Amino acid sequence: MGTVMKLKPLVVATTLTSFTLLGTSSFLYASDAHEHGIAELNVAFEAKQLEIMFLSPAANLVGFEHPPETEQQEKLIVDAVHALKQGYDIIRLPKEAVCLLKEADVEQSLLESHSSGHEEEHEHEKEHEHEEEHEHEKEHESGHSDFTVHYQFVCSKPEMLTGFTTGLFEQFPMIESIRYKMVSHEGQQGGELLPSKGDVHIKQ
Repeated sequence: MGTVMKLKPLVVATTLTSFTLLGTSSFLYASDAHEHGIAELNVAFEAKQLEIMFLSPAANLVGFEHPPETEQQEKLIVDAVHALKQGYDIIRLPKEAVCLLKEADVEQSLLESHSSGHEEEHEHEKEHEHEEEHEHEKEHESGHSDFTVHYQFVCSKPEMLTGFTTGLFEQFPMIESIRYKMVSHEGQQGGELLPSKGDVHIKQ
């Protein structure tokens, strides 16, 4: 991959069993690196719950990283958000695991307001509006903009969840590779996904 990444923990937890949302394990990190063509997947699997966080420079998804200047650019953003919300298409799980998509939340700073998969979370989001606006301003000042997507699945037969494939390369051809990190009750793992090799194996 040829790049040394400076990493910072999202949130540090003392035990694996304490995580509820992605980022509460010390193994899961947000990268300071902003590399066009490169995206990230953070995966957490415990009991029946599978949580996945996808992070990508906006350029990988819409081809630019500035607020939309035309209706066509705005449509590209709206279409990208819509595509990312289709959790079953983006994260393809084995049918045998009987997994239900509970959440597909998309955040991006190219439009004035970020898009959420749950209307009932609107009030909760308003509480953090000031903090998010500050982060978005910092992104614009640096010339960078990112998409962050959080997926939550609940699987009735988690023992059948031995892995998944992703539709990200098909949906967004400008993504060249995806670095992934995973934590589960079986330990930690990570690697790189490519258009020709997009399978993630889950230790059971």
